Amino acid sequence: MKMTKYFYKTKNLFILFSMTLLLFFLLISCENDSRKIYDREDFIPISGPPPMPMIFEGNFTVCKSKIIFFCLNYEPGPENIDIFGEIVHGGSPTAKTLSGKYMHIILGPVSLDDEKKSEVNFYIGDKDGDSVKANESWKFSEKLSSPTTIYLDLSFDRLPKKEK
Repeated sequence: MKMTKYFYKTKNLFILFSMTLLLFFLLISCENDSRKIYDREDFIPISGPPPMPMIFEGNFTVCKSKIIFFCLNYEPGPENIDIFGEIVHGGSPTAKTLSGKYMHIILGPVSLDDEKKSEVNFYIGDKDGDSVKANESWKFSEKLSSPTTIYLDLSFDRLPKKEK
C-alpha cells in the first residue's frame, strides 16, 4: 500500500516535470526571431575610405516538408523572390532570385557596429513586411582589398507570405 502511494506520487511528479519542461521548450522555440531595429541614419561611420564590397551568389533552397521543427526536404527556391543581405547598418539593395539561384547581393560594412558584428544575414521577402531569415550567415573578419565574390548556398524554412 505504501509503495503504491509512493509510485503514484513519483509518477505525478515526473509527469508534472515533463509537462513543465515541454512547455519551456515550446516557449523557447516560439520566441520572436525578429530583427533588431536600428536607426539607419544614426550611426558612427567607419573611418577612412569605405571597405570594398562583398558580392554574394549561390543556390537557394526552401523547405517543402517539415515534421515539427525539422525540415525533411529542401527543394530549389522559385524565381522572382526578393532577396537581400544585412549586417547592422550596411545592407544590400533588393535583388530577384532565379530558379534555385540568387546573385548580386552586394554589401559591405559602413559603421563601427557593422565591424563589431561582422556577420551578414540573408533574407527573402519584403524588407518592411514578411521576410524569412536564411539558416546560414557569413562571418567576415577583415576589410577586403578588392571587391570579392563569395559563393554561399542558402536554405530557408519557408517562403515569405504574399501581401494582399
